[in-house]
Amino acid sequence: MHSTRAFPSPLAGILLLALAACGGQPKPSADTAASATPPATAAGDFHAPLGVQLWSFRALSSNVPEMLKTVRSMGFTHVETAGLYGQSNTDFAAALQTAGLKATSMHVDYTFLKQHPDS
Repeated sequence: MHSTRAFPSPLAGILLLALAACGGQPKPSADTAASATPPATAAGDFHAPLGVQLWSFRALSSNVPEMLKTVRSMGFTHVETAGLYGQSNTDFAAALQTAGLKATSMHVDYTFLKQHPDS
């Protein structure tokens, strides 16, 4: 699916496309309602919790608890990690738990994972 519609921010576009992929229909805003481009549509029966890559929030990564709080406040419950943002495994896991998030996937180099599985 490709759309030429301009979104107020990249995150807004991601969220609208994710909503459409889950069978929801985003309501057009006042500035896009008059647009000739129809809203994105998708059909399906995806019922699992919707997650997000934490890399999408890397601009907030200097304050991990605040970054995670922001992600949770947007309604996400599952995340994909992209490293631990300078924290130990234990501290990062505690920060996720405090924010009410679960890491259900991770972005990692396969060769590194294969050579350093304990990491």
